[in-house]
Amino acid sequence: MDILIKSFNRPYYLDRCLYSIQKHITGYDRIYILDDGTPQKYLDKITQKYTEVKILKSALHQVKSTAGDHLNEFKIPIDFWVESANMASDHFLLLEDDIWVVEDLDLKSLGFTLKNKNVVFLKLFWLGNPKLTTNRITEVFEVFNMVKPRLLTGIPFLFKLIFRTYGYGFNKLVGFFKLNAFKNILPYYSIYSVAGAIFKKSYFTCLWQNHDDEIDESLQLFNALHYLKTHPESQIAHGKKEYFKTGFCSSATFGVKKSETDNMKLLKVNRLLNEAWMKNEFAAINSLPKDLKETEILDILNTETGDLELALIWEKWVEAFKQKYRKFGCKID
Repeated sequence: MDILIKSFNRPYYLDRCLYSIQKHITGYDRIYILDDGTPQKYLDKITQKYTEVKILKSALHQVKSTAGDHLNEFKIPIDFWVESANMASDHFLLLEDDIWVVEDLDLKSLGFTLKNKNVVFLKLFWLGNPKLTTNRITEVFEVFNMVKPRLLTGIPFLFKLIFRTYGYGFNKLVGFFKLNAFKNILPYYSIYSVAGAIFKKSYFTCLWQNHDDEIDESLQLFNALHYLKTHPESQIAHGKKEYFKTGFCSSATFGVKKSETDNMKLLKVNRLLNEAWMKNEFAAINSLPKDLKETEILDILNTETGDLELALIWEKWVEAFKQKYRKFGCKID
């Protein structure tokens, strides 16, 4: 089984991810880093440290990797992800650079079981949020349970009417009964995850059909339902425990922002952390299995810039980022 890691200009997190794979995962074939804009000097250091990895670059890699602190909105490399998945093993583990492994996992034996049981999606990560998994178990195995998710509807057309494009008075009826409430869509994440899961290749590629170069998770959920409806033999599984954790000290997009100026400052934070890591002044793996030490990051920011405003903006951003997930039940340290 192959491991695919989506990556964007956070080599300090990518270092942690790869280190944790070496420590906890056995039985994999190849590790592909799907990079969308990390400057080459950082990638060179990664490949020197982890010689077995193969780095694949998106079409816009060169443009993004040289944009610096003035990175504007660029096309999301969805086609690149799908193309990379198509060249991978039939089942593959998908991670992101800010995810790290916290439990031992043998992908060779696991892949054999997934194939024999027609499992198309194995969720191994849900941030401690029971709303994103299910206890409706149909069969038990060593690492995972086969499950039958509790969904408001498993019919793609009805899902689309309720959660995506409804009209002609139907929206009033849906609103009256609160069918499209946030609590009703959360269980659908038992059949989908952006990362931290093992996918069957055909299931993953189906998720991104008609994507229009945008991340629209309701579309991915609709596509997931469509696949399961047309492939009734397919099974969904969830790990008996969570095998991964993720970080909240930076983001590939810095989506929680109030102004373009703040966004540029946050990109500067990321550049400073990259450089500290490059010079071996930021040993990102030392805090495992917990997230990066915020006090260490503050020390780097204060030492490099003396800019108290920069540190304050970053601290506020981190708290807002964490709070975004806490609001719907995730357990964030």
